[in-house]
Amino acid sequence: MVSPAAILHGANDAWVCFTRRNAWSQEGDEWRFDTPEESWDLIKVFYPDSLLDAIYRHPCPEEPQGYYTRTPYGTVDILPVEASGEIYKAYSHMAFLGYNTADGAQVDKLSDYVKNGGKLLLGWCHLFTDTDRQTAIRGSAHVVDAAELTGVILHGFSPEKDGVSIGDITVTGGDVTVEEEKDGRPLVIRRRLGKGEVWLLNAREYPASPGVRSVYEDILHMFGEETVTENMEKGWLTGNDTVGSAVYDREDGSRMIYAVNTDWWSREDRKAKARLYLGGRCYEIQIPRDRITQIMIRGDIAAVTSDMETEILDIRREGDTCVVKKQGEEDSRVKIYGTVPEV
Repeated sequence: MVSPAAILHGANDAWVCFTRRNAWSQEGDEWRFDTPEESWDLIKVFYPDSLLDAIYRHPCPEEPQGYYTRTPYGTVDILPVEASGEIYKAYSHMAFLGYNTADGAQVDKLSDYVKNGGKLLLGWCHLFTDTDRQTAIRGSAHVVDAAELTGVILHGFSPEKDGVSIGDITVTGGDVTVEEEKDGRPLVIRRRLGKGEVWLLNAREYPASPGVRSVYEDILHMFGEETVTENMEKGWLTGNDTVGSAVYDREDGSRMIYAVNTDWWSREDRKAKARLYLGGRCYEIQIPRDRITQIMIRGDIAAVTSDMETEILDIRREGDTCVVKKQGEEDSRVKIYGTVPEV
C-alpha cells in the first residue's frame, strides 16, 4: 500500500488506540491516561472520523460511530521508531505524536532520514531521555543531544504561560528559521538539513496540550497537503466527503485506488464526492455506497468501475484510443478519465 507519510510510535509509548485506560494497564494515578496518549488523537488529521476508544454499540444507532473514516490525504502508516533507516526512506514525511524515550542512535537515524530528503515533525517532548513517566510529562526532563537534528541547543524552558513553556534555545549553525512566534519568542522552528527539513515545536508540552495543539495540527495538515501534491501527477484520491481510499502500486507499473463510501447510516442512497488527481488535472468523481469502487491508473489515464462485479485487468493507450481489459458482466460499464480522444 502506498502511504507517503508515517506517524512514529515512540519507544515506551503506552498508547493502545482502542481504550483510554491507564498506561501499561498499571494501577495508580501516576499511570492515568495523559497528554502523551491523548496526543495520538491528532492522528484524526488523517483519519478524522475514527473514534480512538472502545466503539462497540448495541443496538447501534443509525449515525456515525467511528467505525469508518474519510481519508482526506490518503492513508498514513504507524511506524515504530525502532524501524530501520532503510524503511524510513519509504516515507516523505514523518511525525511524532505520543511518548518517546530518545537516545543518540535515534537522533542519528532521524538525522540521516532528513538529510536524504525526509520531512520530520517533533517537539522537545519527543527528545526526552527519561524513562520515568511523571518526569517526562511534567517534571524536570532531560533532553538528548539533538543539535545536529534540530540546529539548536536547548538550555531550559520558560515558566508556563497560556499553556505553553517555550524553550530557551541557541542556534548552533546551519539553516534555521523561525516559522511561528509566541510573545516574541520562537514557538516553531524549521531546520533545513541536507535535502530535508525538521519542524520543531519549541515547547515542553506534548502535542495534545491545549496551548500547542492547534499549532501542531496545522503542521500535520500541511504535511498531508504536501503528500497529496507529491502524488497528483501519478494519481491520488482526496476529498472531505465520506470517502476512504487506499492506493497500491503494482509491479506492471499501474496504480490501483480502492475507494469506499463510508456513509452507511443515511436513509437515502447517497453518493459521496471525491477528487481524482491525475496527470496535472483534477476530476470530480462520485463514489456510491455498498461497494468498492476500483480505479486503475496507467500514465495519465484512469478507468473507474461502476459496479462491484467488475474488475479492471488493464488499461492502455493504443494510438489515439484507449483499450480497457475488464472482467465481469458483459454489459458492465467503465468510465475513463484523462486526455483520451476516443474510448
